[in-house]
Amino acid sequence: MSLPQPLLHTHICRGLNGNLAIAKEAIKYVKGNMPLGASNNGTEAVKSWFSGIALSETGECVLSLKEDRDEWKSKKHRSTFDIIRWTADRALRSGCGNCDEHAMAVYWHLTQHRHDVCPVDLMSIPNEHVFVVIGREKDENVNEPGKWGVDAVICDAWDDQAGPANHMFDTWKFFNRFEAGRKPIRRWHRTQ
Repeated sequence: MSLPQPLLHTHICRGLNGNLAIAKEAIKYVKGNMPLGASNNGTEAVKSWFSGIALSETGECVLSLKEDRDEWKSKKHRSTFDIIRWTADRALRSGCGNCDEHAMAVYWHLTQHRHDVCPVDLMSIPNEHVFVVIGREKDENVNEPGKWGVDAVICDAWDDQAGPANHMFDTWKFFNRFEAGRKPIRRWHRTQ
């Protein structure tokens, strides 16, 4: 079976407000398609419980998804794009995922279904958190979020947050882990 390739389209930068609107729409899309949510997010666990979903159901779903992905990856070398595509597809179909699955689902949605999105980066603070950045200046160092540009927006579906990167990094709970531990930010994939 041939895997779909990234869509080639012209990116139109929408500015800060446009990028924020796109990020919020992407979060809504992912949350709407992942009703079981994340097994490692306390807020989602409470919401799931009130919706009649047992935390064990979400945990089993996420564990199964990660085990399937590890098995699939072990069969042959997979490109980063293939891993993103496979993970996003499975997370959206199974309805669950932690931060990496949420971020990959957002990234996939934006790169495959939106033709009006300025550059999109799938990024992580290694072993801590995975998220998407919309509109980051191309040549800016990924480890200097304050210089990503005035239009850069962090889109974090796992935490249900979107905001300007230059402001959000000051208050975002994951910034403390990046700053205190001096963990570098890693860019997994970028549209262009």
